[in-house]
Amino acid sequence: MRVVTKKGKIKSSQRGAPDEKMAALEAAAQAKDDQAFWRAYQAITWTDRPASDFVHAVNLALMAGAYITARNLAQEGHELHPDHAELEKMAYVLAPPQARVVKSENQAGRKANHQWLKEHRSEYRGQWVALRDGELLGAAASPADLEAQVGEIRDKEILLTIV
Repeated sequence: MRVVTKKGKIKSSQRGAPDEKMAALEAAAQAKDDQAFWRAYQAITWTDRPASDFVHAVNLALMAGAYITARNLAQEGHELHPDHAELEKMAYVLAPPQARVVKSENQAGRKANHQWLKEHRSEYRGQWVALRDGELLGAAASPADLEAQVGEIRDKEILLTIV
């Protein structure tokens, strides 16, 4: 069981001897020392730890500013305890971002926009333009001015770019 005192100190108490390695994590987190936290993390054999230790360690890592270590702990904890809902959530939230490339269904419109830019780049150099299927919807000095001219640009088929 872990108790936070009135002064914000974390006490670790278990039945029997206190866990010195978890106490080192707690001390590093309180000191906001991500390097010391990393060393304490490395000193622990995590394969035999309960899910609650992982949850606690992830929270401590975040408190210490050891964000990559928090990600590693959440992922490792979720792999070892796949049915633990909180570790599953932590692993999802702390996972690296993923980018996806989605091809436009409107290839002809893209080609027409590209052709328009090729043909008119000298006329509109330095301006923001909005194009749809090779047709100029508007041109302005800034995106805000262009939106004021064209209206809200939320249509994914509209190309908004600076020339």
